[in-house]
Amino acid sequence: MANDTALMRMVIRQITKRYGWTNEVAMERFYNSEICNKLSDRRTGLFTCAPIEIVDLFAEECRILKAKLPFEISDLTPLVSLAPVPELPDVLTKLDGTKVTTAAEWEERDEEIRRILQYYMYGVWRGGEGEILDYTVSGNNIGITVKREGLEGAAEFTSSVSLPQGNAPAGGWPVIVGIGGVGQTAYANSRGYAAVSFTPTVIAADNFSRTGEFYNIYPYGSTWEQQTGSLMAWAWGAGKILDALEAGAGSELKISTEITMVTGVSRYGKAAAVAGAFEERFLVTMPVCSGYGGLTIGRYTSNNKTYNLGTDFLASPKANSVGNHSAWLSFGGTEPIGSLHGNGGWFNTNFQSIPSYEHCPYDQHFLAALAASKGRYLYMVTGINSDMWNSPPGMQYCHDSVLPVFELLGTRDNLAINMHINLHGIEIEDLIKLFAWFEYKHFGKEPDTSSYPADLQAFLANFTPGDLKTTVFKSEANREVYNEGKPAN
Repeated sequence: MANDTALMRMVIRQITKRYGWTNEVAMERFYNSEICNKLSDRRTGLFTCAPIEIVDLFAEECRILKAKLPFEISDLTPLVSLAPVPELPDVLTKLDGTKVTTAAEWEERDEEIRRILQYYMYGVWRGGEGEILDYTVSGNNIGITVKREGLEGAAEFTSSVSLPQGNAPAGGWPVIVGIGGVGQTAYANSRGYAAVSFTPTVIAADNFSRTGEFYNIYPYGSTWEQQTGSLMAWAWGAGKILDALEAGAGSELKISTEITMVTGVSRYGKAAAVAGAFEERFLVTMPVCSGYGGLTIGRYTSNNKTYNLGTDFLASPKANSVGNHSAWLSFGGTEPIGSLHGNGGWFNTNFQSIPSYEHCPYDQHFLAALAASKGRYLYMVTGINSDMWNSPPGMQYCHDSVLPVFELLGTRDNLAINMHINLHGIEIEDLIKLFAWFEYKHFGKEPDTSSYPADLQAFLANFTPGDLKTTVFKSEANREVYNEGKPAN
């Protein structure tokens, strides 16, 4: 029999002929197969087999594996074949190269993007199939237990509830689910919104240990179909709160299961963006300061560029936090992909091997686009002076790049963006504008200016929901420098 190296070459050659794969693709898939692992173990006797026999065994493994996969990946570019592409990938061009021109075609593209983001970045979304959920309500807490049919172990966590005063409206209080908390909860309650929050690190540790309640029932395995990063796990936790509300906790607490929002800040803002993308029961998605890996375009460059903030923020209570509004310098504003690689197991193993944003066959407007499905709402929020490393102009570019999806679906006004001047978190200003925009769009209700805190009255005196279609970075004063930061097209 030929030596091992020669045998491998013959096997790879046969695989390329049978499947029409490139040599690189055949090598990646075969070397990651169980048959290949067994081949290296002399005790199995496989090394004595003819190449065609080994290929037949590999084909059978592929057939069995495909039946078990959460989704198809044969049309996705293998990791070893990813090449740098400086141009921004078109969110409305399908994998086969055809352009999406109708809402019906978008449903197909939506499914493609879900697969792309799971395979290359966030890991597998666990949508609840085969899960058994139980809950208890005790005071202001909802205890949640999730098991999987036929498996040992359970995921258990507690969420805290803060309810408005008075009698709930018909259908229950609208609810904001906070991954890691709902900033400005008292103000949200005063406006008639319930707040439900949980501690994400109970669900999944914020490190590479791949431990936590989620991993009790979905262990992090050695292959991509067994892998879910912590951002996706935290998003799953937000969805379990909706499960509990739908199972009866909503009726007990008089919380709506229809008017649902999800939010989070910083790394939890990334998770909120993921939750809004994959958990379609969230009507409104509000990621705050989500940055790279959230809703900032990786290919956009704003570092060391000077922008003009004009007079937009001069009446803000935090205006003095900015040294020069007419010449604001963005420094540290292009976070390298290596920084994401090093952050606590947020993503799956595949993402760890992607060397640059330009190697990603997507960008973060793909994630934003998933929140457009089924007539839902996306409200993008970040700070400016507090979030230079998150590239606020890059978030504006994400907004601009996903806008064609909302326009295609006839929901242009369901996309909004707001930037406050200086806080890595949720400002009351953000909620004021959220409620004004959402209630006007969804219920036809005019903004209630009497609800604005006294120190924001002057700043928000001329605000209208229509103002949330752009930010200062798209002003005429910034047109040239904003365009300079865009990737090649």
